[in-house]
Amino acid sequence: MEFNKRRSTRRLTRSIILTVTIAMAMSLPLTTAQVTAAPPGLDEAVTATVLEQKKSDRARAPAPVIDHMREQGNWAFGAATIPVGNADEAPTSSLYVAERSGDKWKVALEGTAEFGSMVQRAPESVVSSGEKRAFTAPQTRGINIGMALPWRQGDSWYMGGGPHGYSGNSRPFNSIDFNGGDGRVLAPRAGRVYKTCVRANSAEVKLVHDNGYTTTYYHMTNLINAQDGTQIAAGTYLGRIGTQLPCGGSASGAHVHMSLYNTNGGAVAVNGKTLGGWTFYEGSRAYAGYAERNGVRVNTGGRLTNYGADAASAGTVR
Repeated sequence: MEFNKRRSTRRLTRSIILTVTIAMAMSLPLTTAQVTAAPPGLDEAVTATVLEQKKSDRARAPAPVIDHMREQGNWAFGAATIPVGNADEAPTSSLYVAERSGDKWKVALEGTAEFGSMVQRAPESVVSSGEKRAFTAPQTRGINIGMALPWRQGDSWYMGGGPHGYSGNSRPFNSIDFNGGDGRVLAPRAGRVYKTCVRANSAEVKLVHDNGYTTTYYHMTNLINAQDGTQIAAGTYLGRIGTQLPCGGSASGAHVHMSLYNTNGGAVAVNGKTLGGWTFYEGSRAYAGYAERNGVRVNTGGRLTNYGADAASAGTVR
């Protein structure tokens, strides 16, 4: 009898060790705040809020792709993205926080005052203290916003598409297309990473930085393997350039579509902003424009060397 007890104990111990080892190997969280299915009524509330804020026609707009990141008790946190067609545009995603009262959910989207207020009240298991600081960080002022270009410092990539909107001609021109090099897209500054519209082995990667800016990356493949909300360092691998369209759009060749936002959710024009030592300027139309450094001008289609986040440019806002 005593022998059977010891054998049973050893089996249980091995089972526990095996379970924990598998979870660690697969990078699975061992917390209860992570979810894979939505609580009742949450998706409907998120959908209604997203379509209302984006001023979309509910009868015509496609249903948002909702990513459930964390849920505990009466609180939930995630992201929602409205897919786009096959036109020259890219989708935009919004993080959300939601609180349940009775059988109703109150949902706030990133960029709203309500979002800032609700994330502060959300439990730590749903929105961490580090995320709360990132979501409410003041925005850096000035030309140099303290970001590198999204590849290895010292390497040169092509600016395949100059300043343009996240949907081509849409204003402001907050996006630039890059390609070339070793194809590895890297974080231009430290931040908290999220994957939204996770479909077809791809996603939009969102980085919420500590300087009041958010950057997003689209069309990539072989994405970073990290839990949503993980703090990553500058230079961390995000993915590889590609032609992936997890939430629609178009891509004629492998590249990364990088966009700039503020933590209030608004698109920020890249005109006059310095990244990687280059100051970017709009052209007379979308996808035109150029970058300038110390009097050297590189037009769309030219190569840019990444001089890092702290490199100054002699360019001036025009």
